[in-house]
Amino acid sequence: MGKDSLFMKKLALQGYSLIELMIALLLGSILLLGVMQVIIGSSTLGTTTSNLLSNQDTAKSALDLLGGEARRAGYNGCLKAANGLLDIAGYSDDDRYALMPVKDSEGRIGIEFRYGIDENVGGVKGDLLTNKDCLNKPLHFRNMIYQNCVKAGGEQGICVKGKSGANTGNDLVDDIIEDIELKQIVFSYFDQSYNKYQTITFDNNHQNMSPDTLKKLQSAERVTFFVKALGRSTGANKKSMTKVERDYSASYKLRNL
Repeated sequence: MGKDSLFMKKLALQGYSLIELMIALLLGSILLLGVMQVIIGSSTLGTTTSNLLSNQDTAKSALDLLGGEARRAGYNGCLKAANGLLDIAGYSDDDRYALMPVKDSEGRIGIEFRYGIDENVGGVKGDLLTNKDCLNKPLHFRNMIYQNCVKAGGEQGICVKGKSGANTGNDLVDDIIEDIELKQIVFSYFDQSYNKYQTITFDNNHQNMSPDTLKKLQSAERVTFFVKALGRSTGANKKSMTKVERDYSASYKLRNL
């Protein structure tokens, strides 16, 4: 066996040095850290995207409900509601308004819609309107309230309540659309005095509306709802590191006023 062969055999038996092992461990750690960051980033992005889609679904559902009620507001049968007042005996003007912004003692805003509805559609009889629909069927009073609230269990959202009378009558619904909040309600109406469209904004900073303003609301041609989807906390300890909050809005024509 030559000297070169012995040298190569001896070199092969020596293995890696401590410095080489440390360098290999460092490079492996850096590579592993990079892979972990990619996995964590992908997981967070996936959760955030899922929360955003959930927010969009919640906002769309809430806005669709509000829009449907807005289009029904003031429905008075074949005859259009004069000045936005439902044709019903024994009610004060305040209880006959088609649209009524509401605000509780905690400053949480909402809106009340009032209209006539066929009992076969509504399912519950209520106070009768004087006028009937175009098929001569009786119409029953309906009021639906959508208002920001916090339930006893801590659920936050828009509470939905309805009755078949102005202040009394059968309770129709008592539910909540969770993780959504009404931020602003903007009414657009044509001001004859100035010969142009004006807006009335109702939000947390707004005090109770004056009788004159309430009357103007009944002539509104369009309403725009601004809502905030609050998102849901995720994870075992409900931390909100992937919580997503987004603002949404939609505008609806008030056809029955």
